[in-house]
Parts: sequence; C-alpha cells; structure tokens
Amino acid sequence: TNQNTSKDGTILNKKTAHLVRVAVDNLNIRQAPTIYSKAVGFTGKGVFTITEEATGIVNAAGEKSQWGKLKSGQGWICLDYAEKVA
Repeated sequence: TNQNTSKDGTILNKKTAHLVRVAVDNLNIRQAPTIYSKAVGFTGKGVFTITEEATGIVNAAGEKSQWGKLKSGQGWICLDYAEKVA
C-alpha cells in the first residue's frame, strides 16, 4: 500500500526507519496518528526509532502535522515534538 486515507482523514506514508530525539518528558504515545486517538503512555526524553510516518490532526483547530510510528509498536507520537537525528 502506498498511501491510505483512513476514515478520520489520516494519511499514512510508508517511510524508511529513522531516529528522532524527544526533548519533553510527557510526549503522548497514541494508538493512531491523531490527537483524538487514545493515549497509551508517554515516551519520556530520549531517542526513538520511527518506522512509519503519517499526517494527522494535532490540535483542536483540526490542523495536521506529521506523526511517527514507534518501532516498539507502542503507538504514534507527534513529530512536532521530536527532532530528526542525522
């Protein structure tokens, strides 16, 4: 599958794995790449491997941004709060 648009308007983009650095203590991990998805935990600070990216809603205004799927399989994080590592 190249690009899938789910019923909530999330666009999945298959990408190669890359590392991101999270600098906040309490970045939500969500089941799906949208703020309306259930939070399943927090990353804490550190470097994480992202295996897939998606475009989804990031705030109450309905604006969209990039989300990354954690290699651990825990869920998705908003990449607005993560910095790509080389």
